[in-house]
Amino acid sequence: MDADEDEESMVEESDFDDRANLNQGIYSKYKFEATAGKRLPIQVHRKEILDTISESPVVVIEGPTGCGKTTQVPQYIMEDAFAKKKYFNIVVTQPRRLAAVSVAKRVAQEREWVLGDVVGFQIGRKKEVTEDTRITFCTTGVLLEKLVKSQSLSEYTHIILDEVHERDIDMDFLLIVIRKIFFRARNPVKIIMMSATIKSEKFADYFTINERVPIINLTQTSQYKREAQESEEGSSSRSATRNSVLVFLPGINEINQLHKELDKLTDQEGDFRCEVIPLHSSLTHEEQHRVFKHFTTARKVILSTNIAESSITVPDVKFVVDFCLTKNLRVDTTTNFSSLQMEWASLDNCIQRSGRAGRVMDGRVYRLVTKQFYRPMLQFQDVKNYQ
Repeated sequence: MDADEDEESMVEESDFDDRANLNQGIYSKYKFEATAGKRLPIQVHRKEILDTISESPVVVIEGPTGCGKTTQVPQYIMEDAFAKKKYFNIVVTQPRRLAAVSVAKRVAQEREWVLGDVVGFQIGRKKEVTEDTRITFCTTGVLLEKLVKSQSLSEYTHIILDEVHERDIDMDFLLIVIRKIFFRARNPVKIIMMSATIKSEKFADYFTINERVPIINLTQTSQYKREAQESEEGSSSRSATRNSVLVFLPGINEINQLHKELDKLTDQEGDFRCEVIPLHSSLTHEEQHRVFKHFTTARKVILSTNIAESSITVPDVKFVVDFCLTKNLRVDTTTNFSSLQMEWASLDNCIQRSGRAGRVMDGRVYRLVTKQFYRPMLQFQDVKNYQ
């Protein structure tokens, strides 16, 4: 490391020292004491998580869907900083706008804070943050743009990369940028990577230079049962309750087709009433948030692309129907044109999708492929995605 990098490192470390007193006004202005809310499976790992983050600059956290990683880890760090009266500024990335906003709202609700005070979000040009904001949920692209412009990690004390297994171009470039800046300037910032289906060893190896990056495996699962069932010829299920159904489809065209068929079924059968809600990235922020609306006179059926695959909790979803398909952007090597191609989803994708049920109640997952096809074929897709 040259003299310029040493000097940059010393400046950034002193910046944290200079800002150590900035939180004192925040601590007196807002209630930071831990609230006695719903006990989540991750709670038993709280001490292990905080100790590991304190001792290691980079940490990988792997835990099952619904255990509470996304909402609780930032709060554990915040509570620890409050107990020690230390400065903190946490940024948490989410792969999609809907997840960033809904998780920010959830954490603010748990702490009984107004959204935009201590907890806020930023998605594109829309943001709810103030000078008091210390936990910011944002999309991966937002953080990538900030770091490319600043070429520094000193704005944050903790960078949490949630759902890091989602290998899109923004996440890949974000990992490259963070790694380059992190090792160049020896920043005191902590890097935390989290997911339910992450290939832990691969990400740990990527950030390993001298000391091995620790991996925390959260073994506690949700208290609610989640039963998965692959398709069998002639099988069917009928329920009289009004619990919602989440259907995963590969694209907008498939969503529109199924929407039309469900509308026809509603017209033909008087006792079948459902409120169909499309969910995909082309919808506005307000339209996407209709999925959280509760309907008492009809069953809510959400037709979604993989936008609902991770980090969000729709409380009344009891059933997940998964076609095990997705659309990915592929480049034709002969023409150099890119287009969306329908492919089988990976095993990681299917595990994430099943995690949308069984979060606040017992749930059931229906995968519309045979048992013989499901695991061998989709494991092959996992290997393709990580090459």
